[in-house]
Amino acid sequence: MMRLFLRFVFYLSIVFLILAVSYPAITHSAGATSTQSLAVNDYPNAQLLVSTKWLEENIQAKNLAVIDVRTQGYKDGHIPGAINLRPDDFKMEKAARNITGLETKLRLAGLHKDLKYIIYDDPSASRPAAGLFFRLFEQLGCADVHILDGGWAKWAAEGRPIQKEETRKPVSGKFKGDVKNAVTVKADYILKKSTNKEFALIDARSTEEFNGWQLHGEKRGGHIPGAVNIDSRSFYGPDKTILPSGEIKKLLTSRGITDGKEVVSYCTDGTRSGFTYFILRLMGYQNCSVYDRSILAWAADPSLPMDKLARYEKLVYPAWLKALVEGKNPPNYSGKKYVVLEARYTGFSVAQLASIRETGYIPGAVSVNICYFDLGKDTTNYYPNWSHPDHGNLLPPDKLRKAIADLGITKDTVVIVYGNGKIIPMIASRAAWALMYAGVEDVRILNGGFTAWTAAGYPVATSPAPPQAAADFGAAVPVHPEYYAKMDYVRSLAQGQNKTAYLVDVRKFEEFDGRLCPYPFFDKKGHIPGAVWQGDWDTLVNMKDDTYRSYPEVREKWNKLGITPDKEPVFYCGGGWRSSIGFLYAYLMGFERMRNYDGGFYEWSFYPENRIIANAPK
Repeated sequence: MMRLFLRFVFYLSIVFLILAVSYPAITHSAGATSTQSLAVNDYPNAQLLVSTKWLEENIQAKNLAVIDVRTQGYKDGHIPGAINLRPDDFKMEKAARNITGLETKLRLAGLHKDLKYIIYDDPSASRPAAGLFFRLFEQLGCADVHILDGGWAKWAAEGRPIQKEETRKPVSGKFKGDVKNAVTVKADYILKKSTNKEFALIDARSTEEFNGWQLHGEKRGGHIPGAVNIDSRSFYGPDKTILPSGEIKKLLTSRGITDGKEVVSYCTDGTRSGFTYFILRLMGYQNCSVYDRSILAWAADPSLPMDKLARYEKLVYPAWLKALVEGKNPPNYSGKKYVVLEARYTGFSVAQLASIRETGYIPGAVSVNICYFDLGKDTTNYYPNWSHPDHGNLLPPDKLRKAIADLGITKDTVVIVYGNGKIIPMIASRAAWALMYAGVEDVRILNGGFTAWTAAGYPVATSPAPPQAAADFGAAVPVHPEYYAKMDYVRSLAQGQNKTAYLVDVRKFEEFDGRLCPYPFFDKKGHIPGAVWQGDWDTLVNMKDDTYRSYPEVREKWNKLGITPDKEPVFYCGGGWRSSIGFLYAYLMGFERMRNYDGGFYEWSFYPENRIIANAPK
């Protein structure tokens, strides 16, 4: 009997050991239940993030305050017991510096400092406000503040309990904060720290705002110099829950936000930067804060410096294009006739072409395969296989002039190019360069192409618009021959005869050093003498969402390589496509002189008299 009892005790101890290993230790707060997140738990400060499962199981816990901070929808349904705090009543211009007023508002809402706060919003909203309130409560010294992972969208999607009656708590006897001034900083602090290598500044706004578009009444467009752009929406996964720890870490470190640095975030008015502050806290950053007055105050002070993309208006965003196709007048638009041009590339098979067509088109867009500008017809046959290349792959001027006019485009038409299919930024850049070279005066690119359009949830057409051919382009082509590097010009650079320009190779390093030729129609390997290798085209774009990489990152890299506006960069690749991204980037950044060598290494290597450098390892 004793032996059986001991065996039972032994097996029971094994079970307890397994349970102890399987379920992490739970951190308790005084007067309330644990807030260990059951959804994700590998963050350094995982207790700051609460799962919907945990909240439903603990909804009746003592001293628990559930805070709904949505701007709309509360009366239609909310988490049982949640009170609604409106973000507009707690924005930076009032709440962040009027502590007494803030305390009064929270007291009247029935709150006090020592509650356990669970804050939620709708992560799919344009500017979700849970982070704003998380930062405000921490600034007031509240020690038990958390955000609901997935917010209202996840709670409702999972079919959890919903209440429609408004929740009113008895007025609190007091709300006396213990203000933590270090949670926020002022403009002069940022200026003082800006040159410190251990200081990092995050602009939590959208790329278009960072580049220079003025979308929320700011007096000047652009960003605070030295800031890195991490859109606060980047921290959400497809289901609007917060990304896993590893992905957030990778995103932060790729922008130089490494452990040990002091990090300040800002946005327009302290809302989106509040969420970035929460992410930094979740990830265990010890020294993080918010410039809560943000760009509204910074841009209103003309003595404070700002930086922006020189030709930011040429890189448009989905909402801008949507307004245009709906007949509205978006900012920086001249009101002239416009054409939305889809440049698509699918590969070689009819099946691939059909699959792209099934994804649809931006309403009203005229569509061509990118080879249209090389061959004068809408075909998927990319590789030209010419026996004698002469001055690049682009159509000769007279044929190019007719091909563009056949699309309904004249020199004074505003053309918005977007990419669809594969390698979206590259094909959009190639089409834009061809149009600019021909002489179209106002060419713009939809940043992110069709990927960005559909991600925004905008309507999609099942077929393209038929082009309305123009009688004539309206100018002799090319209007801008200086955008196109011909063979003789490239030879002058390779032979060191031209000191005012330099060659920039936009290919894989294996192509540059002579180990690889990925093209089926020629087999020469190496690079043109004197060329600077800037990296493959994917170093200029974000492969994840098909957008162009943040321009300060490109500028910093180019400065180190000597790719600067004082001399003319001449970009080349294998056949003129990848190099068009380099050309476009130089144009966007304000270079006055830049060229694309459309013939590329294919044309260069065809002629035996042209020297090739091949530094392939033995």
